[in-house]
Amino acid sequence: MLAEDSAATEVIFSGTHTGPIPTPNGELPATGRTIQTTSISMLTFADGMVISEHVYSDQLELLTQLGLAASPGPSTGKGHRQAQEARRPGDG
Repeated sequence: MLAEDSAATEVIFSGTHTGPIPTPNGELPATGRTIQTTSISMLTFADGMVISEHVYSDQLELLTQLGLAASPGPSTGKGHRQAQEARRPGDG
């Protein structure tokens, strides 16, 4: 997406985890696993230059693919269905 003073980009990263990942709690050693993950960048421009960039990515997806986090599993959708049932008109 491109506008006069902003843009959005989607980037797909793929590769093999061959080196350490620095974290606030120390480095995560290489796992040798292949990953593919997506990030979205929102950019703002002024005078032909990028003045801000906000990057959004799913870190849990990356850690799961690296085998460093458990998969959250599928959502049951119960909360949404219960909320819909609670709003049905005529129920008393």
